[in-house]
Amino acid sequence: MLKKTASLVSALMLSVTLVACGGSEASVEAPSEETPVEAAAQSDAMQEEAKVEEVKEAAEPVAATLIGETSPDALRVKVTNDLGVDITGFALRRVGGTEWGTNLLKENEVVKIGASVELGIARDDIATYDLQLADAQGNEAEVTGLALATMTELTLHTEDGAAYATFVDLDGVEGTTKQEEEAQVADDAMDGAAPDELLAPQDEEYYEEPAYEEPAYYEEAAYEEAAYEEAPEQSADDCTRDNIILD
Repeated sequence: MLKKTASLVSALMLSVTLVACGGSEASVEAPSEETPVEAAAQSDAMQEEAKVEEVKEAAEPVAATLIGETSPDALRVKVTNDLGVDITGFALRRVGGTEWGTNLLKENEVVKIGASVELGIARDDIATYDLQLADAQGNEAEVTGLALATMTELTLHTEDGAAYATFVDLDGVEGTTKQEEEAQVADDAMDGAAPDELLAPQDEEYYEEPAYEEPAYYEEAAYEEAAYEEAPEQSADDCTRDNIILD
């Protein structure tokens, strides 16, 4: 009997309602336990959120500061972007070559509009280079004939669809590639002209024989006998002149 009474008291204690200090009632509930399925789902959600944050950080472009040759004794050329778009591709090729080098900018590096980057060139590299530039949309432009080892500053511009560069050489003399680039653009336009402009066969020209016209024949004028004037008869008086008798 004592055991039954003790069990009953215990049950009543678990279901007792506590009265708060302000007279309000609050029920005490036992904490719910998380099921293994719920715990796994929450863990997956946290991992997915972390991955999204990593992708966002990786996709955020980083301003490039130094590209090309990085050795301490390398020459440094300050390259400034005045193209009007951010540069995401920067490749070099020796003049006369056919293959472009790898992109000197890393996957998330960019040279923003108005920003500058230092291009490292080996001190003994006297080659002349072509420069290929690209933006995030994949548009490309080229600047040709750059003796980079002789330059200290290089500014990239565009005008009328053609990219060109202005530069300062080791002696402080300013120069530009604008004229060369304009000539190259003109040559490329001729080479890439639409077939119906340059390569289409010319329309054949047929010789049209003129209409026959009967020649005009010369008509000889009708012969008219010349009119002879009869000399007047002379009198004896007409045969003397100055008292001289004419025979």
